[in-house]
Amino acid sequence: MRKYDTVLFDLDGTLLDSLEDMKDSVNHVMEEFGFPKHSLEEIRSFVGNGIRRLIERSVPEGTDGETCERALQSYRSYYNDHCMIRTRPYDGIPELFACAESGRLCACHRFQQKRRGGGGDARALLRRCDSAGIRPE
Repeated sequence: MRKYDTVLFDLDGTLLDSLEDMKDSVNHVMEEFGFPKHSLEEIRSFVGNGIRRLIERSVPEGTDGETCERALQSYRSYYNDHCMIRTRPYDGIPELFACAESGRLCACHRFQQKRRGGGGDARALLRRCDSAGIRPE
């Protein structure tokens, strides 16, 4: 069995259940813009491919691009200030980190947020690896 010195994890949705805070943030924006709010299950179905896509899926169909962009900026601002209210680690995650024998476990959070159009920016993750002296495999 191959051993690794370091294991990297995505934080939101992998180690942390952040869906409730995402729902509350989306619904804050929906209320701000006079749009209908969404249930937790609706938000769950909207998640994937970044926060830009989350907002595009949350606003009513036919919403113009400028309004979507303003809603996205509002979401980012609100979520940044409210992202740890109901967010919790998934069951077993604290124990996973506590029992790691040796090596490093690293959680990466929001490394793709700055990239336009959604999706992850692997270069940011690779820069983090490089600065930590980690050779990706």
